[in-house]
Amino acid sequence: MYGDEQTFFKVFDANNLEVVTIYGNQFKEGISQKFLHEGGSTSLSINEKFMNSSSIHPNPTYSLSTLKVDAKEKAKNVALNVINIMGEVVLANTINLNVGANSIPLKLAHLEAGIYTVELTSTSVNISHKLVKLD
Repeated sequence: MYGDEQTFFKVFDANNLEVVTIYGNQFKEGISQKFLHEGGSTSLSINEKFMNSSSIHPNPTYSLSTLKVDAKEKAKNVALNVINIMGEVVLANTINLNVGANSIPLKLAHLEAGIYTVELTSTSVNISHKLVKLD
């Protein structure tokens, strides 16, 4: 299980309309869900079969953030993409993840201020976070 009945997430559709509220005790291992945290500031994809947790700090940032992933298994050739609000990939890299704690520096000084999506994807990984870049 993920969380308890006090923890909840609201799921929105592409038009930002609320679809459903999911309580933490409804998540089960292996289920991948995209959701927006109640505050609306963080969007991420849970992939509990592969990872224990993931986060980006600091967020918002001026130039450098760190994506932290606590992986349950190794993953090779994971695509790391930073995508702007227009859907354009503005930073792309391929990384490997080890079992346990992984810290991936995100050098963002060259990017304009705005909201970005940071994605890690492979056959076994699907992680997505929103990131705010400040000037």
